[in-house]
Amino acid sequence: MILQSITDANGMRPRVAPENEGLVERVRASGTKAAIILAYGIRDEERAREAAATSADGIIVGTSFVEFISQADYNGLSLQIRAIKNALKR
Repeated sequence: MILQSITDANGMRPRVAPENEGLVERVRASGTKAAIILAYGIRDEERAREAAATSADGIIVGTSFVEFISQADYNGLSLQIRAIKNALKR
């Protein structure tokens, strides 16, 4: 199950909506067996950290990675992936 982390037409809100934590809890309480994934607007390590704090099972980072790829900036992509990975270490 994919949940929209930021309710904004273009995903440019400054933070992952704090209400997501309660939403994740409600979905879990409903008995759903699906993994709960936050997406949309998770573009850097700070947003990834905020999304992980909701106790979702995972996150999806899309557009920011596509931007690096479209510019053939594979070093930047590698650094971005590493930064997000490090931000999620517990």
